[in-house]
Amino acid sequence: MNLAEKHLSKESSKGQHGDTYLTKTTKTGPGSGKMWHVNSQEKTLMDIYGKQGEKLVDSIGVGTMNPYTGIEEKWIPAAIAVATFAMNVVEGSGQKNLSRQAGATQSALQDSKLKNLAEQDKNIVKTADAQKKVAELETQKTFEGLTKAVSQKSEESETSAKQTIQKTGGMVSASGISEQQIKDQESLQDLYESTSQDTVDQYGKMIGQIEGDLEVKKADLKAQKEQAIAQKALADQQANQKGFFGNLMDMF
Repeated sequence: MNLAEKHLSKESSKGQHGDTYLTKTTKTGPGSGKMWHVNSQEKTLMDIYGKQGEKLVDSIGVGTMNPYTGIEEKWIPAAIAVATFAMNVVEGSGQKNLSRQAGATQSALQDSKLKNLAEQDKNIVKTADAQKKVAELETQKTFEGLTKAVSQKSEESETSAKQTIQKTGGMVSASGISEQQIKDQESLQDLYESTSQDTVDQYGKMIGQIEGDLEVKKADLKAQKEQAIAQKALADQQANQKGFFGNLMDMF
């Protein structure tokens, strides 16, 4: 074993989650000629199918960076790994027809899941739009109530001023009353502006919360969609006997 081979072997041993091989990707594939940490099944898949195998490995592998080597690793999440193992056992027993049926069934289930996720995506957008409409109506109602209250206070102030002049028999000057009215109006204006700003701020917070919740839900649905697509791709390979295990058993 030469120095380069020893180094490669040492780096391979640092793979995580069953990635015991270092494999060079194709220059025109998703790996762009770089090295990947892969497991034995992924390595065989890439060796047999080249760039197509590399694309499949890229779609189902996690794609995290190995903290010890700085090389991208393609270990398979537990749910997909279990599915792959189950398919391998079925094919290994010689029950290829049953295996294809299982793959087709799993593919149909993932299709159904993808449709359901698409429907959920539409529904959460509709719900968010409805929540925004409620927030808008509540804000509008608050402004209407505020305007009505300020207008009523203004009228009460004017009525009170007239009554004061009448009760005092004109002893209180109109100019004095006007000055007080101006102060009252300024006070009402300040109240209106501050309350209006508070209402606008509250509306902004409500909309921000609604949009924030929507983004979180959409991100969760996106992750579920990507997982379903990856599992469907694996199931389609199984159903069509184009995967590594199906072709390997055909050789015997």
